[in-house]
Order: sequence, then C-alpha cells, then structure tokens
Amino acid sequence: MDEENTRPNLKKPNSNLADFYDIAQDYGSVDEKELSPSLHAVSKITQRYESAEFLAKGGMKEVYKVYDARCKRDVAMATLHKDAPLELCDPLIHEAWLTAQLDHPNIITIHDVGVDSQNRPFFTMDLKTGDSLDQLLKKLYDGQPNVSERYPLTSLLQIFLKICDAIAYAHSVQVLHLDLKPANIQVGQYGEVLVCDWGLGRMHKPDNEIEIERLLLHSDLLSSDTLFGEVRGTPGFMAPEQFEQNKDRDARTDIYQLGCILYALLTRRCPLEGDPEDACAITMHGEITPPRQRAPKQNIPASLEAVVSKAMAVDPNERYQSADALAMEVSRYLTGFATQAEDAGALTQIGLLYKRNKRFCWTVMSAALVLFGGAVWSYGSLAAKERMASSARKNAERTLALYEAGRDEIDKLSVQNAESVERAVIEMHLAADMVTPEKLLRAALKADPENGALLRAMGEHLFYRAAIQ
Repeated sequence: MDEENTRPNLKKPNSNLADFYDIAQDYGSVDEKELSPSLHAVSKITQRYESAEFLAKGGMKEVYKVYDARCKRDVAMATLHKDAPLELCDPLIHEAWLTAQLDHPNIITIHDVGVDSQNRPFFTMDLKTGDSLDQLLKKLYDGQPNVSERYPLTSLLQIFLKICDAIAYAHSVQVLHLDLKPANIQVGQYGEVLVCDWGLGRMHKPDNEIEIERLLLHSDLLSSDTLFGEVRGTPGFMAPEQFEQNKDRDARTDIYQLGCILYALLTRRCPLEGDPEDACAITMHGEITPPRQRAPKQNIPASLEAVVSKAMAVDPNERYQSADALAMEVSRYLTGFATQAEDAGALTQIGLLYKRNKRFCWTVMSAALVLFGGAVWSYGSLAAKERMASSARKNAERTLALYEAGRDEIDKLSVQNAESVERAVIEMHLAADMVTPEKLLRAALKADPENGALLRAMGEHLFYRAAIQ
C-alpha cells in the first residue's frame, strides 16, 4: 500500500483560533468592575440604609422611611425613641423576631433585624401604603363621598375577613396579637390589608410541640404582655381580662378585639369614647352601647349586631372560640344566610331565602300566577260549556216536544225554528251528545222532509258521528 495514501487527512489550522487564544490570555487582565458591575456595586456598600425620613411615632418606637441601598427600594425602619431606656431594647427585638415568624399575606413582613452605630436595635419591614383602618373610618364618619362610595359595608366586611384570616393563621402557630385595633391595620389602595404592630404579641403556651424557633421565642415572650408591672393596651379595644394582670390571655382575647374592630366598622366609631379611666369599669361590666343604638343612621343589620355582641362577651367562654368561627359568621351574612348569633326565626329565614334567590322566587311566583290564571280560565271555560250544553239540551227538548206535539204545531214553526234546530244540534255536538241530535233531526225531517237545512244538518251529524266512532 502506498505510504502517501495511508497518511491522515489533516486540516489546515484556522487562523481565527489564534485570535481566540489571544483574547483568552488577555481575559485575566479585564477590570472586575467592568466584568461584574452589580457585584462590585454591592460589595462597595458600607451603609445599607440611607435617607431616613420620619413617618410616625408609637409607644416605644419611631418609624422612618429609609432607602435600602442593597435592595434598591424604600422600606420602613422601626427603632427605639432616642430617650428610650435600655430595658426596651429586648421587647423591640422580640417584636421583630415574633413578626418574622408569621408568613401570611395579611401580616406585615420583616426584612432585617440589626443594631445601628449607636448600639440601638432596629428592624426593617414593608413600607406601608394607603391609610390605616382608623384613618379610613374617620373619613367615613366625616362622610367623604369618594370614600363612602368606595367602601360600602360589604367592602368593609371583606377587609374584616382578611384581618380574621391573619389572626386565625397567627393563632394556628400559637401567636397572640393582644393589641388589635383599627390603628394597627393598614389598608392599601388595591385591596391590601396588613395587620401590623405586634409589639404586645406573645407566644401562647402550646398544647403540643412546635418548631425549635418558636420554642426559643416562647421562653422569652410568655410574659411580654406587661411592662414594668403596667397593663398595656388601648382602652376601648382591650378585653376585660387585659385589665387584670393575673388573668390569663388566650385566642379569645384577640376575638374580643376583633369584635371591637367589627363594632368600629359598623358604627365608624370606637366602642368606647371619653375618659380612659372609665373604660375599665365599662368593659368589665359589659356596658358598651350596642352598635345600632350608637349609630342609628347607619342601618346596621341586627344579625351583625348579634355577632358583635357575642364576640365582645365579658365571659371568654361565651365568645366565639376561634377567629375562623367569627369569620364564618360574617361570611354567612355576606352570602345571605342567617348568623348563628341572631338565632333567626322562620320568617327571617324565609326572608333571607328570598334575598338569596330573588330570580328563582320571581320565576316560581310567575309560574304560579300563570298556572292560577290558567286554572281560572279553564274553570270559566268549562262552566261556559256546561251552560251551553244545558241550554242546548233545554232547546232540544223544547223543540222535540213541539215536533212530537203533532203536525198542526209543526206546521206553525217557521224557518227560524228549523235554524234553531240546526243550532241546537251543533251545541249538543259540542256537549258530546250523539243521541239527542239524531232524534231531534228525525222528528224535524218527519214533519218537514223537504227542508234543505234540516237535511244538511242530518248529513253533518251522521258524518260527525261516524268520524268519532
């Protein structure tokens, strides 16, 4: 075999590869800033939060709007008052830790917990938009037209259901809020509802084991509902047991406060107004003015007033035992059913059935009216036919009697009598009488065999009799 033919077929080298290798050799000399500008920008950030803008001031903390340089967005930062004592540092951190455990769309989100350059704790959270529920209710109370049109009772109740959902979730992970009120609820422009300010919240003693993170929180937060021996809360939205330091608080305490929020939604007013010192006695004795008496112009449904009364019962055992149960009652009202709290009678149930099924009820009523009208018409028609048949029989009997009376009497009959005989035969046919007409016609033809009208009537009768047989 020829050596030249066995030599492998090698391609000529590509000149572009040389350029590629040159680029690869130069790659290591590229500036990091040009290669990964975002990485370089984040690595150079020494101060994450900038441009602080004061927003609000609460019991122990201040809230600022700050720019998060790392995430490139605005967030809210909560920190202690500048003159706050050192003892408040732990409660602020506990609030952040507690809220961070709650992952629900209607509970505000915690993004970061830290300590600033002055060794003061802070945490960042969602920047709230819109108004608080308290501000919204004040606008509704003032009768602002745009607000009233946008937030009718059904819309306010939908907001309440979202609040109940958030609290039901918190209770499911053994967390109590203990400071529910309209000022701690944020309502956005696009249906957002956030339960905020969990500063008085605590872990409730669980009946069974829960996650390690919650157990760690539990030991610190079981006693966080009081501070320096003082009862904390908002008079008018505090449950009776919150005025007693040694009284146990549980999910039913939040239920009472949810009832207070529902009261405010119905009346546009706080359940208690006036001297805070009197709030304790009024709350403990259950002497809060009923919603319909407090705001008679709001046309508050009796069923919802009954729900408020049950939720705000002085005895926790008489309240709804869960946020889900309370939400279910409001859902029953919204869907047109009676609430369990109102103990509705038969007439109320029938009225609600009509409201839920107006179109169906109108259809049934219309059908009933048509059937009734048809029955009346049928009865009248049958009565008329019976009268016609009775008249026909009488006329036939009278005419037959005349013919049977004798020739002399028949000769006295005019053509009109022949026509009356023909008409009598027709009426008897309508009454389904096939015997009497033939007797009548034969008697008439015997007396007047050449009468054309009678002959025609006899022919029609015989044809009709044969057809129905």
